[in-house]
Amino acid sequence: MALAFFGPIVGIYIFGKHFLKKHNVAKWFFVAAFLFAIPIIAAPLVFYGSLFMDRVKHPDLASIAWIIVNSYSIWFILGFIGSMKLYGKAPSYISILPSIFSWIFAVTAVFGGLELVNY
Repeated sequence: MALAFFGPIVGIYIFGKHFLKKHNVAKWFFVAAFLFAIPIIAAPLVFYGSLFMDRVKHPDLASIAWIIVNSYSIWFILGFIGSMKLYGKAPSYISILPSIFSWIFAVTAVFGGLELVNY
């Protein structure tokens, strides 16, 4: 059970350590980008909750909404990777933008998916 919750975070941490060495990322920046990706720990709960989208106004869109809602964790991963790759090529305040945008895209994915089926 704990692996389902902490598995993605441990995976990002291990994958991030590879980026830390490969792209010569500062430790403080790695920690900041990693903290932006922490909400991925809720992925199993979001997946479980999205299985109960059964009373929807638009049942033909339920499968599309399910995919959109569950894509939120991918946005956090992409933001983390994007920030790590941009670190050496741009100033640090610009290279953290993919992690910040990942929050915007993830929230939009969850609420947009729910709005699609219009509970």
